Amino acid sequence: MKKITRIFLLIAAMVAWGAAFSDVNAAQQYCHKTISSGTNTIYLSCETPSTGNYRITIESDVAMANLSSGCYCNINGVGGNQLINLAGYKRSSDGKKITIDIPSSSAPNLYTPLYVLMPGEVNFGTWPNDIDWTGTCTASSDVTKPVMGTATVVGSPTFNSVALNLTATDDVTSPVINYIANDATNSITNKALVTDASGNVTVTGLAASTSYNLTITAKDAAGNVSANSASISFATPAMPILTTSATAPTAPSTNVMSIFSNAYTGSAAVTNLNLNPGWGQATVQSTIKIGSDDILKYSNFNYQGTTFDHIYPVSTNMKYFHIDIWTAEETSVAVYPICWTGAANEAEKFKTIALTSADYGTWKSYDIPLTDFTSQGLTMKDVYQLKLVGSGGKTVYFDNIYFWTDVTPTLTVSTAALTVAQPAASSNTFDITTASGWTVASDQTWLTPSSTSGTGNATITLTAATANTAYAPRTANVTITGSGATKTIVVTQNPLLPASAPAPTVLASKVKSIYSDAYTPAVTVTEFSNWWDMNFSDCTFASGDNGKKVVTTEAGNCGSPTFVGTPLDVSGMTYLHVDVFPLSTMDIGLQFVTITATTANWVSLGTLTANQWNSKDIPLTLFTNAVKTDLKQVGFVTTGSFGTFYMDNLYFYKDAATGISNPVSDKGISCYPNPVKDQLNVSAKTEINQVIIRNLLGQSVKSILMNGLTRTIDLSDITSGNYFVTVKLANGQLSTQKILKL
Repeated sequence: MKKITRIFLLIAAMVAWGAAFSDVNAAQQYCHKTISSGTNTIYLSCETPSTGNYRITIESDVAMANLSSGCYCNINGVGGNQLINLAGYKRSSDGKKITIDIPSSSAPNLYTPLYVLMPGEVNFGTWPNDIDWTGTCTASSDVTKPVMGTATVVGSPTFNSVALNLTATDDVTSPVINYIANDATNSITNKALVTDASGNVTVTGLAASTSYNLTITAKDAAGNVSANSASISFATPAMPILTTSATAPTAPSTNVMSIFSNAYTGSAAVTNLNLNPGWGQATVQSTIKIGSDDILKYSNFNYQGTTFDHIYPVSTNMKYFHIDIWTAEETSVAVYPICWTGAANEAEKFKTIALTSADYGTWKSYDIPLTDFTSQGLTMKDVYQLKLVGSGGKTVYFDNIYFWTDVTPTLTVSTAALTVAQPAASSNTFDITTASGWTVASDQTWLTPSSTSGTGNATITLTAATANTAYAPRTANVTITGSGATKTIVVTQNPLLPASAPAPTVLASKVKSIYSDAYTPAVTVTEFSNWWDMNFSDCTFASGDNGKKVVTTEAGNCGSPTFVGTPLDVSGMTYLHVDVFPLSTMDIGLQFVTITATTANWVSLGTLTANQWNSKDIPLTLFTNAVKTDLKQVGFVTTGSFGTFYMDNLYFYKDAATGISNPVSDKGISCYPNPVKDQLNVSAKTEINQVIIRNLLGQSVKSILMNGLTRTIDLSDITSGNYFVTVKLANGQLSTQKILKL
């Protein structure tokens, strides 16, 4: 994933300041607000008299002995500050007023209960969490409490809300619009209700299938609370249940590219759809059926991704993004189309769909103009992922997710992808079907169309003007435009294949081969297994020998030839040989897997040179994890890098000339001078086929193919140290000698 991939989390963070004030809807200016606990009453004021100073005033009609030592707050984001020990803590001589000045760069967090010694300790609940610290409190002459009037239900309650009409009278001319609701049975404590001028207010956040008995008091602008109250009872109905499918789409399939919908299949739908990629989401994704219609269900919905093959280019062919949503509780859904190319922040462009109680319990269809995304800078060239984001924890259903246009294209082409062979003049064709004019253009000079413009139906030949001289494929985008529509064909020219790997020279009697044209196989390879995203395919090199092409997409991809049915005993062998041809700088490791228990033991092939054959002979002593008597697989892995490499001549062999022994010294093989600085001379009385220089780990650092009796080898490019020089004669004999490179 571009990413992929990218993980988006919506986190709702709120300090737990207590149930007593947890449902207050908006920030309030606390100026002489009444707070009661049993028969005890205090008046709370919170203000900012000057920049960087937050003031709390607690007043009472009776003397307060002190604020409890158990009251703490955060200052500048740091907790553990005891209020009574602050320099700004003061208590009036009559005990009826406590003032606390708190110096802080941000509003203090009062995170412990409000305990007041009066003189016994009284718990007034947790501090309010809706304090508006802005401004200062001014003295109010209004000390008369309002009188609570009536409370009635307007209409019928929904499963999560109820509309109320509340009345009250006061001694001032402005109407009372502030009320306080309590329902201990349902944990509603001091819930603030603010009505309009007519006394109407909608209470939200209720539970379905629940009986409520609210006790409501009035509160005037000065914070005086009515002595009397009004009671009101009602019951919420059950939460709606999804029972129907969304309305079937009407856009013709020729105008649609569908991500999820039973209405669109075949060429109108994306391919390689993954409805639940692992992006670390909390969402639980599933697919349900209503009748014959498939519907996406997102439970505990915070965010959810969907991946598919690239839609290219959406912005040219489509005008809208369509989605059908059903929910009984979600408040918003944000839509994120994610593109492969373009700006690095493309995944951050989104459109939010707001949902209200009026939308609950019924399917709602939304068509978002793609200009809502492109106006934010999203290219919409090749959309390959979709992310949907919710408010968190809710259940939402989705259907009919697709891009569409209300302009029917009149231009069609026969394919979206073509391949041409590697040599120059290789070609392939496609068909244009249209009743109007068209143009054809290639974005690469090596690929030319037979016609660049015309009218009506046509067959176009695309020709590679030159051979592909690279070992990797190359691509060109061919754009066909006409009648307000644009189509793109991606044309791939096959890569140049390497010449054959160096022919093995080890005598067949000393070899147990897994894969090589040079030897009879010692085992039956049943398959080249893909352990994790390593894909093997057959290839024939330029000179006609067979080999394997290995493609990896990321570091850690691995796979192997498998011969479980004929386990191989290599305990008598000394080396494993393999030829690899990497197309880029990459690290390749090998591992043995046995029938008996095997632990991981990857052995690196060492430094590899890109775009040439690297012949590697690995001492079997480096594979410490396996007993080597019952091998069933030889695994390949790319570590720290990935890409494509070719492989040939995978075999075990026994080299009697190990260490510094020299069983054929009587043949006149010599390596001199020793020690050597830059130029090493190698000679023999019998024709030499190959000279291999290995480090003490057995890794090949230089391999020279030759056909003669003498050779001077340049060692100036290898580091100082001890090395083994193995001389392979044409008759199959070997000699290994140890040298010191200065």
